[in-house]
Amino acid sequence: MGFNFILPLRVVQGVLALAVLISAGVFVSGDKNGSGEGAFMVFNPIFTFLALGYLVAAPLWVQSIHNEWAVLVVEAVTWVLWLAGFAALAAIIPGYHCSSTGDQLCTGISAAKAATALGAFEWLAFSGSLGLTIYAIVQSRRGVAEEDMEGQNMEQQQYPQGAFPMQQQVPQQQIGGQQVYQQ
Repeated sequence: MGFNFILPLRVVQGVLALAVLISAGVFVSGDKNGSGEGAFMVFNPIFTFLALGYLVAAPLWVQSIHNEWAVLVVEAVTWVLWLAGFAALAAIIPGYHCSSTGDQLCTGISAAKAATALGAFEWLAFSGSLGLTIYAIVQSRRGVAEEDMEGQNMEQQQYPQGAFPMQQQVPQQQIGGQQVYQQ
């Protein structure tokens, strides 16, 4: 059995989300213009904490609400949100100019740069977990398909020869004028 990368990856995602929440919060508090991009980067970690709650707790403690397709949707939505968030914040940073080093706006711009970089790493972390989720689903589907094929073959073997149109009935012997077929 190989090493399971998902749980350590979830820890990294949680730590990065916390760091982005703090740095985006600093940017939003110092931003006089009230950019929506900064607020969106505050939203992303909060959504991530909720998503991680489901992604970690459901398979471990509440199996009744765990579904592989729900995990895929949560992963994909979170992946898209992080991509949109760090790209939008990166797009507005060049429009901000700081006049003095101790200014609150300068601190906010530095925090926005940090939130953008950390958001990109968070997006990469979700890219990895999304890839692992897709891989796991494909592997489980292949297993189901192989089991179905084996089950189908077993069902065919349970029926007498000739029950399926592709099979031919070949008499093996005659007993008292009746032909006897071998299964």
